[in-house]
Amino acid sequence: MSSTIVLVDDHTLFRRGLASIIRDFPNVAHVEEASNGEALQKLMAQPPDLILMDVEMPGTNGLALTEQIKATHPEVKIIIISMHDEDEYIINAIRSGADGYLLKDAEPNELQEALVSVLNGRIYATEYVTRALRNELLHPIDSQTDGVELTEEETQLLRLICAEKSNKEIAQELSRSVRTVEKHRLQLLRKTGARNGVGLALFALRQGLVAL
Repeated sequence: MSSTIVLVDDHTLFRRGLASIIRDFPNVAHVEEASNGEALQKLMAQPPDLILMDVEMPGTNGLALTEQIKATHPEVKIIIISMHDEDEYIINAIRSGADGYLLKDAEPNELQEALVSVLNGRIYATEYVTRALRNELLHPIDSQTDGVELTEEETQLLRLICAEKSNKEIAQELSRSVRTVEKHRLQLLRKTGARNGVGLALFALRQGLVAL
């Protein structure tokens, strides 16, 4: 299935170079570009499948935009692209609802792997994302997950998500339709207060349901 991708970055050369690389990837139907939040909002009239979002742009905060888009279009996947690999930046991106986090010096094959994983509903966790999650687990800033109880079916779904299974793979394993898995996944997000698959993984780690 071909996907539509939007790149949001205020650096024209970087944005156009990235667009050129992505257009050569298989199963990419269309690539749009936006230099700021205002331009992105115009493109949201027809929501894309995935947005690659810069964090620091003049007059625009990529994390705030991510929160806004996830609130109105939770089905749109968002990967933050940044030059920062510090834990604080990564955790803030996850809290904003981002489905992935990539450094701007990533290789094209890593970018392609991230796009495929996130578009298929998988968790894409690089070494630096895993490190940030581990440190957040050991020294959490805050947690509002106390008292959340999952059913056996919800726990099974959560473990499959954490195992980086795609929605299609989960559907096959649970003998459910992909649409049903997507519906239950959204219900799990609401119940746990997570905003994405990475947030679900962090919840599962805190509850001792999975291990790093």
